[in-house]
Amino acid sequence: MFANARLLSQLALLIGVKSALKILADSLRPASTFWWYDVLTERVKNKPALEIGGPSEIFARRIPIYPLLERCDIVDFSPSTIWNKSSESTPSSSVRPPAAGRKYLAEATALAEAIGMRYGVVLSSHVLEHIANPIRALKEWRHMLTGSGTIIVVVPEGGRTFDHLRPTTTLIHFDCDERNDVGEDDSTHFDEVLRLHDLRMDRGAGSREDFERRCAANLMFRALHHHVFSAGSLEGLLRRAGLNPVAIARVVPSNLLAICD
Repeated sequence: MFANARLLSQLALLIGVKSALKILADSLRPASTFWWYDVLTERVKNKPALEIGGPSEIFARRIPIYPLLERCDIVDFSPSTIWNKSSESTPSSSVRPPAAGRKYLAEATALAEAIGMRYGVVLSSHVLEHIANPIRALKEWRHMLTGSGTIIVVVPEGGRTFDHLRPTTTLIHFDCDERNDVGEDDSTHFDEVLRLHDLRMDRGAGSREDFERRCAANLMFRALHHHVFSAGSLEGLLRRAGLNPVAIARVVPSNLLAICD
């Protein structure tokens, strides 16, 4: 259940009371009652999956994929991140993916060499916005799929998050990032983030000084949002990467879900 009253009141200011109340109502509904659930289920059930940057609470609860999978391997850029403090830590039972999953270390844009197999499903939740070159990443994820595989992507909807003051990233910008072979040390968006990030909606960021230090060390932390998404920009990006989005939906409180063949 979505019960964060503070976040709900902030969303009401951004999108209106009526839309915020719809978020509250939707938070009370099981996933199986939403139109996208059947689309998701038929593409992931009993398949092996690779999750970029997991495990993720959203795939255990809000978009419950883990119970449907044969297994779920995990890959991350580092053994210790600000979301997963230690590679040895055991996630709570609520976010533990299916048993027998392996853990790999690799960049999200360079998986094939580190992982010598392919999967029926590739998952990512709140990862793509942190990647400097998302077209390159998505193409790499596509190469990790079997012929009939599916990519499931969840990103924050910028207009409903602490990125609401920032402009939506354009397709031209995504294309330039790929053409210029931008790497994770890219600092193009730093000034914009420091000016327009709404710290009032990001309790985990700490003080302004804490946030600035974390941004300056982004190559280590990878916490900065290089890109800001709307439903339209997400669809455009996925198509640029050669994917076919068969469903794009809002998922409470501020997520965009894309299911791609």
